[in-house]
Amino acid sequence: MLAKAIQLVSPGHEIVYSTCSILKAENEDIVRRALKGGKVRLVPIDPDRFKGVPCLPVSLPGTLCICPDESYEGFFAAHLIRV
Repeated sequence: MLAKAIQLVSPGHEIVYSTCSILKAENEDIVRRALKGGKVRLVPIDPDRFKGVPCLPVSLPGTLCICPDESYEGFFAAHLIRV
């Protein structure tokens, strides 16, 4: 789906890739592959904007992964811009 979104978005426009998963293979690996294609760049998400929200460590700096707990479902987000 991310590859298709990248094809459809015009240069300069943004994509938020978000899943209801905390799995690296469904998140960081997908975004990393898209970045290698050279058509998007990562816009880092500032983790300080989410103080108090339980975050999980990520292997791709600038992305966000929320830990599931009694208040939150687990999810992932990456902010990309088409170049």
